[in-house]
Amino acid sequence: MHRREGSCMHSSDEKLRKANPAETPMKNGAYPAEMKPNAGSASRKHRYLSRILEIAIILAVVACVEIAARACFDGVHLADYYNRDIRNLTEEKQKVKMVVLGASQVYHGCDTELLSDKLGGGDVIAAGVASSTNVGNYYIMKDLLKRFDPEIVLIDLHWNTIMKQGDISYTRGNLLSMDRLPYLNQLEFAFKEFSLDQIPNVSAMFRFGGKLYSPQKLLKNYIRKKEVAGGKEKRVQHGNSVYIKNGFSAYVTSAGRGSMPAEHFVYSNEQNDAQELAWVKKTQKLCEDSGARVIYLTLPSSMSRVYSVENNSDFHDFVNSLAKKSGTVYLDMNLLKDREKTLPDTMFTDNLHLNVIGANFISGELAKLIQKTMSGEDVSGYFYSDFAQMQKDVHRIVACSAVSASLSDDGSSVTVQAYSLRNPDLEAQYRLLVSTDGKEYEELVPWQDSETLTGDAAGLRNPKFRLEVRQKGQEDYDAYQNNITVTDAAGVPAA
Repeated sequence: MHRREGSCMHSSDEKLRKANPAETPMKNGAYPAEMKPNAGSASRKHRYLSRILEIAIILAVVACVEIAARACFDGVHLADYYNRDIRNLTEEKQKVKMVVLGASQVYHGCDTELLSDKLGGGDVIAAGVASSTNVGNYYIMKDLLKRFDPEIVLIDLHWNTIMKQGDISYTRGNLLSMDRLPYLNQLEFAFKEFSLDQIPNVSAMFRFGGKLYSPQKLLKNYIRKKEVAGGKEKRVQHGNSVYIKNGFSAYVTSAGRGSMPAEHFVYSNEQNDAQELAWVKKTQKLCEDSGARVIYLTLPSSMSRVYSVENNSDFHDFVNSLAKKSGTVYLDMNLLKDREKTLPDTMFTDNLHLNVIGANFISGELAKLIQKTMSGEDVSGYFYSDFAQMQKDVHRIVACSAVSASLSDDGSSVTVQAYSLRNPDLEAQYRLLVSTDGKEYEELVPWQDSETLTGDAAGLRNPKFRLEVRQKGQEDYDAYQNNITVTDAAGVPAA
């Protein structure tokens, strides 16, 4: 009986010790290996941390290789000219009067030489980036403030730059912002600001413009980049623009009056993103802490684009309120008085970008407004109070587009659904024209009030269609769209 009781007690003690290792007696001051507390958990944690470290090292190597490859072997881009000019300004210890942050509207719309001449006191830098991001602007400004002490910083804002971002254009904007940073700053930007949800976008993008270069082409790219970096050439042709100085690249093509398409976008204050606005405020604080005066800006879009954005006034009011709360002013160049006369379509190259003539005009106006603002003058009298007031001075149909254009099942007729941008008091008429085998356009559907136009398409060889719109009672058209894509009954572009 005693043996059985002792046996039972011994068995119970074993169970207790296994359940509670802390009660297990140690040998030579240590637990038996199989009895160490949480040994398996610690081992798993170590493996996880090692794996995370391995992935981080791999990503770091990939990022370094990508940055180095683009820096050495990609074709010459606007960033190469910008970086060269910034480096020259730094080495020559030049005074910088003003920096303008923003998207491509900045580097196509701000004539840095003219602004510098008008403002005096130093150079002007157009630090714009295509598809710019607010976080990219912050890092670019952070780098520039290490080099220069600008007196003024303009932050160019548009309705789509303060909304929630995340598509592939946002990733593109971040990558292009990185191109304007020193290498170590690029790595800092990449590891701090590229979130996991951007990785698929990065992997989907060709950082060499979608081209696979031969070794000979890579070598030519490398040599050309070295030439740009070491030179001081100005007015360099780059596509349909000419690079001038300090980031300014002037478009040399002009849009025709009424030639830009009618689009439709909707802005809503509810879609404003807190993180994007936080980066704007962070950039403003960064600049003001260095002694710079920050001014909010919206560079002008074409009248077609202005009319295309629903609730444009809400955006203006929001930024105006944001500027007042943060102790600055807001210059909305879309509301510049008499802009219908002084800023026609021919001063643009497309819906968003000024050409060299437009950039020259706007830069002159901007310099005047900045000087007055810096001296404490109220410049509100130079602007319309809102878009409704501006529209009262627009007495034309601004733009038109074919919403849809399709052939009938048997291909004997074509139907175009038209759309136009105009003030409510204007009545529109439309007509459809066709060009065959490269000949001049001929009328297919005469002027009519209906937005649905149907014409005979039988026997047309290689047709190209053109839509025109005019005010009812007038002879000439106000706007047009060429080369309308026509689909067949299945929705496939017709041959």
